Amino acid sequence: MSSLPTTRRPAASRLPVWGVTHKRLLTCVVLIVAFGLAPLPGGDDWLTICHAARRLVAGHPLYGVQDPHFYANPPHVAALLVPLSWLPFRLSYALLLALTLTFATVLVERWCEEDILLKTLLTIFSPPMFYILLHGQIDVLVLAGVLLPPSWWGLVALTKPQIVMGLALGIPRRHWMKAGLIVGGVLLLSLLLLGNWITDWLTYGSRLTAYPHNLWRGLWPFQVPLGLFFLLQGIRDHDEKLLIAASPFLVPYAALSSFIGVWLVALSYLNRWQSAALFMGWWLVVLSRL
Repeated sequence: MSSLPTTRRPAASRLPVWGVTHKRLLTCVVLIVAFGLAPLPGGDDWLTICHAARRLVAGHPLYGVQDPHFYANPPHVAALLVPLSWLPFRLSYALLLALTLTFATVLVERWCEEDILLKTLLTIFSPPMFYILLHGQIDVLVLAGVLLPPSWWGLVALTKPQIVMGLALGIPRRHWMKAGLIVGGVLLLSLLLLGNWITDWLTYGSRLTAYPHNLWRGLWPFQVPLGLFFLLQGIRDHDEKLLIAASPFLVPYAALSSFIGVWLVALSYLNRWQSAALFMGWWLVVLSRL
């Protein structure tokens, strides 16, 4: 099997830590102010996570509470976002949107070698990004976990499997013990503090598969072979991009936002005209379903 051609930079790019430069920090601050002042609609999923974080601090049940939706992530996600949950909602939502766009540009630069500006615009205005920004999803923040040291990738994969599950199989052998200790330590601590939350999490996850916005509803598991192809190719080539691209195809639930990683990976393999054609084709498909 020959390797897939690519126009991307190698994964070990020369970006600074987390890809954050002074210019990006300034841009992020400007975006926070702009989003904070704009009367933006949506943010229901972000509100759900914020309320879950507050319940976690208060010692109230994390799962099985519709507020405004049911919380669907592991407890460590709510724990990490506790500081943001106590900010005024408009401010925390603006911060989420600004960080989402900032890290999206970081990932475009990490994986794409040509036409960075065009591909950044195609990412910002893509269907999955539109879904993420409208509902206040954390998908791009989870995807940005690839910028962390590989020993953290196991925990990142557990955070939202439909986004980065395959990344767990890209952990270099020398990092296996540390990665196992991180995941095991977080799971053990959460079980000691919250009891058997895993059963509640998996129970709600099985209900998600029947939701109308699940793109695999009625199709699972026929999309899995495509995910396995990306996964095996990624393992063979030690390619983080292909491991990420495999993730939404390997699980029984994936929303439109779950494909932001696949979209970024696709852009890294295409030239400007191919990228534009795929962008228009995807929007035509989405609009035809509306």
